[in-house]
Amino acid sequence: MFSLDKQLKVGRSALGWGQRDLAKRAGVSIDTIRNIEAGGQSRKETIDKILRTFERAGLEVSEKGIRAANAITYLKGGEGFWDFLNDVYTTI
Repeated sequence: MFSLDKQLKVGRSALGWGQRDLAKRAGVSIDTIRNIEAGGQSRKETIDKILRTFERAGLEVSEKGIRAANAITYLKGGEGFWDFLNDVYTTI
């Protein structure tokens, strides 16, 4: 289930941003960021601004969580094959 308060914290951490950094980049107040991260509500327009800020910074936010957008890893040769299998095994 999507939890915006947790997603904001994870996204900020992934980017090395503090609450003030996110607020400035998203064009919202730091109190708004603090309120959302504390589990409070916010307007849809405000949430959309924040999510677009993450997208511009290279993060993708979805119901499943947050991840680097367009994170593609190219694996080549026998070693790449084993890296792929290891990744599949640890993911499952």
